[in-house]
Amino acid sequence: MENKNRSMRKGFEHMIKSGHQRIVFGALKQLHVRPFMEEFEDFLQEARLTYAKAYVKFPGDPIAEDEKFRVYAYQAIYWRTLDLIQINQKVEESNLEEFTKEELTIPNLICNPKLVERMMSDDLFRRLYEKCTPAEQRFLTDSYVLQLCNAEIAQKENISRQRVSRLRRQVGCKALMVIEEVEE
Repeated sequence: MENKNRSMRKGFEHMIKSGHQRIVFGALKQLHVRPFMEEFEDFLQEARLTYAKAYVKFPGDPIAEDEKFRVYAYQAIYWRTLDLIQINQKVEESNLEEFTKEELTIPNLICNPKLVERMMSDDLFRRLYEKCTPAEQRFLTDSYVLQLCNAEIAQKENISRQRVSRLRRQVGCKALMVIEEVEE
């Protein structure tokens, strides 16, 4: 049910003026969509659009029923972003399945930059993982695979944030060594 007195523009204004952008960022964070990800800006813009649409479609008065509206907007953003993530994953999986055995020959691999990039990334990760201590391996898995932030890693591993920062530096130094080895 859309309210004729509310528009997408008013929804954007409401989001900015009321400080509700944190709802957008909170939903993205819950889904592990981080600023360093390639698709972050796309997800962020889509989340903002979803907020504005939720503002228009909200059955009550978003200003008077602020708490209910925030829950409504958060859920709308969460589900829309989750749908987009699943669509992206299906597209990536289907892109990899499209390759036949003939296409996976060395000359064809060199011509496909996305596949080469993915293979290089996986190979670098494997090499780095092998050089790390068990604590560094857990950090690498938490930050690279699970995409957790320092605070989340500290809580999960039951260590201090300073220890997480130290692990990040140690893994970073080892990553530089692995990259230098590959370039030689």
